[in-house]
Formats: sequence, C-alpha cells, structure tokens
Amino acid sequence: MSMDDETPGENRREYCRVEVCIPFACRLVPPDEQKKVRSHLSGSAAYANHEPLPEVKDPAIAAWLTLLNGKLDTLIRILTLDREGIADLPCECINIGGGGLRFSSRQRYQQGDMLEIRMVLFPLHAGAFCVYATVSGVAEQGPDGTYSTAVQFIRMDETIQEEVIRFVFEQEREILRGRKGQWE
Repeated sequence: MSMDDETPGENRREYCRVEVCIPFACRLVPPDEQKKVRSHLSGSAAYANHEPLPEVKDPAIAAWLTLLNGKLDTLIRILTLDREGIADLPCECINIGGGGLRFSSRQRYQQGDMLEIRMVLFPLHAGAFCVYATVSGVAEQGPDGTYSTAVQFIRMDETIQEEVIRFVFEQEREILRGRKGQWE
C-alpha cells in the first residue's frame, strides 16, 4: 500500500502536519540496538542535576549573574551540539506532525525498519531531538532518484511529543501570519 492510498476526503492522521526545512539526518538502527533506544533531547544530560543558585539581594549582581548564566548555557549547548555532530546536520525539507514525518531519501528503507532521526526544531529549541520511528510507507523512486519515506514516531515520551506538536503549531501560526499579510 502506498502512502497515497487514502480515500479522497479521508484523513487518517491524528495530528496537524507542516512542511519545514530543518537540520535533519537519519540512520537505520541495527537490530542489536533496537531494544535499548529511547527518544531524547540531545544535550539534555548537560543540564541534569544542577542545584538552584541562592537568591542574590543586590539587583545589579543578580542581573550580571543571570547574564553570565545565560552565556554559559549557550556555550554548553553549542559545545554539546558540536560534540554530538548536530552542528553539521544538513538542512532537509520534511513534512512533520506529532505522530511522525515524511522525508526524501536516496536510501530505500523497508516498511517496519527502525530509524534514528536527529533534527533541530528552530526556533523552539537550540538542542537537537533524537527520535526513533518505524517506516510506515515508501513511495516508488521519483525522477530525482529519491524515495518518499513516511515514518511513525515510537518510544517517545509525552514531553518530547508535546515539543514536536508545539513546533508544528508555531510553524502553522507563522504560515497563517504570512497569509494574513498577503490578504491585506
């Protein structure tokens, strides 16, 4: 069954979807890794187990400390993304929703294959999402030599799924703002 076999007017999707161009890459997960994987936000370990700072009475010092803390967080995030290879992700156009996504690939995946997907959902997050998905459909090779591959997210906790959904809604809002400007 191809991805386009829906009856006209029928929409079996549970979530809204949007076309975006974002830093994106995927790889086939080998069978020996499949039981151990769980979707996560890259670099999130860098922020774990930090105790809150004590309250500073002097407003000028508090402002300086807040500024320094923000700069340190940015540096840690950049170093983490660089170390994990996220900074070098190619920009790809995908169709994404809360339940999965569709992308073009030169590699032909098989239905049921498990993929690891790394993507950066700007401007929502400066970190990268590392999510797992199973291939639910592959369209025949197009004239450009790529296959349209549809995947469904798996092993994703509610927090990450909510972030993906929030990103989609933010993109939809921007699209609607652009259309509103065209009508005026």
